[in-house]
Amino acid sequence: MISNGLHSSVAELAQEFERTSGRKLAIRYDTAAFLQRDIEGGADFDVTAITGTNFDAVAKARKIVPAIGPRLTQGVCARQSGGPRIGERTQPALKSEPTQGRMS
Repeated sequence: MISNGLHSSVAELAQEFERTSGRKLAIRYDTAAFLQRDIEGGADFDVTAITGTNFDAVAKARKIVPAIGPRLTQGVCARQSGGPRIGERTQPALKSEPTQGRMS
């Protein structure tokens, strides 16, 4: 789930990831307001990048857990609440789990 403002940057990264990993990503681009609505409604996703005020709202509602790292000017990445912590899975597990390369 990616805010429209990050479309060109993410599209380029996604294309490179798919080319090098052989995994296909499912990416949804939309306005930050619609992404916020859907996240608060329980939408399934692995990663999101949305603008600050919308990010703050879903974080306050405990629907996402902020990723460790600097806050981006245009968006913020986070994982869904209750999901695995970044780095918890081993490399062999990542290769055997087909949804691990999916973004939605």
